[in-house]
Amino acid sequence: MKKQFILGTLLSILALGLCACEKEGDDNSIKITDVQNNSVGIVFPRSDAFDLTITGGDGQYEVVSDDEDVVTAEITESGTLSLTAVTTGETTVTVTDKSGNSYSLTVNVHYAEDTMIVQQVYAWAEGEDLSVEDKNAIEETMLASIPVEPGGKYEFTYTLENYAGGDVAIYPKSGGDAITGTFLRQIMTDKESKTYMNFEITIDEEVRNLLLSQDGKFPETRMSFTPRTYYLFEDFTESLKTGYPELEKAYSVQAVTAH
Repeated sequence: MKKQFILGTLLSILALGLCACEKEGDDNSIKITDVQNNSVGIVFPRSDAFDLTITGGDGQYEVVSDDEDVVTAEITESGTLSLTAVTTGETTVTVTDKSGNSYSLTVNVHYAEDTMIVQQVYAWAEGEDLSVEDKNAIEETMLASIPVEPGGKYEFTYTLENYAGGDVAIYPKSGGDAITGTFLRQIMTDKESKTYMNFEITIDEEVRNLLLSQDGKFPETRMSFTPRTYYLFEDFTESLKTGYPELEKAYSVQAVTAH
């Protein structure tokens, strides 16, 4: 009897396991690809819709956005979930089908951001007839004009479409208060077909142009950092040439790591 009881119990467990496997195999719940933890982020602003692929369910999908002031949602003719960002914020989008299946997706609409932490600053001036005294004076002037010391940072928040510009917060030192302003970003190409980004920063009506390069040899900076290091150059040649006619090139350089 004891042997039969054990055998009967084992058969019951196996039967339950088979039922569970069959149920799992028959799972036809709604799923959305390319999302993590039932959530997705959308960079704002953007002119096109953000599309996601829906699988599972019976294919007769409907969708509702809890807050259409943040995100509007629709199911396209091809069965794709199409999300359109209206403004920054967070909401829930729920996909259902005629069979009662549902899927809730958290959508976070946010601005893109770039943080650049300054690692080192450097000034570089040259001129064939430039005296050592004038060269040192020029470089000291440029160094004094750099608004951020090592450990400080720039935070760029892109509020314009296509990453064309937005708001900037400049932290002169680590842990200090920020100086705020606006910026415009432009992609530039030099005569050697090298691509750079120009950040035109405006703070209290003062405009500064910082050229971002991944190449520390433009000009030679004699600095070497990790592969994620970039360089912010500011050209002072024209503004300082009046006082120093022999000056040919003058740049301040900030080595920054991007985060």
